[in-house]
Amino acid sequence: MPGIPGAECYGSRGVAECPAGEAVHEFSLAQDMVETLRRVATEHKASRVAKVRLRLGDFTHVDPETLTFAFEVACRGTVLEGCRLEIQRIPTVVRCPGCGWEGGLTLDDYFCPACGRFGFTVVKGREIELESMDIPDVGDVPAPSQETPESDGKPCTK
Repeated sequence: MPGIPGAECYGSRGVAECPAGEAVHEFSLAQDMVETLRRVATEHKASRVAKVRLRLGDFTHVDPETLTFAFEVACRGTVLEGCRLEIQRIPTVVRCPGCGWEGGLTLDDYFCPACGRFGFTVVKGREIELESMDIPDVGDVPAPSQETPESDGKPCTK
């Protein structure tokens, strides 16, 4: 999946290192995003950015409203000020290691509906990927492929 260069995995600093229950990770994530987006905007000699597209997995537990607010704050005084953050939500999909069943579950589901085994592997829903940004007079700026936690089955270490 394409993404913004340098945006390999925001989960490593923005989500994984934050204690559970704190909303602070959205602000850290927004600051990291803005830093990367400013660099890309500079490379394209942009005086402003109109829109940024982000793929956000439900399993990240990042609150989209809080992230949007944090993003707006982090953009102040930069070429990104006034830019719209467009978030595409990615539902969580899990796989049973016992029978291979795949599907979506709620956070209260612990057992496979097909075989009754406890526990799952997350297949989709961990994405936090800057997909593209819209720069007036340049257009949509996609980024090259990037590694995400679900792409190689290993935790993000970037």
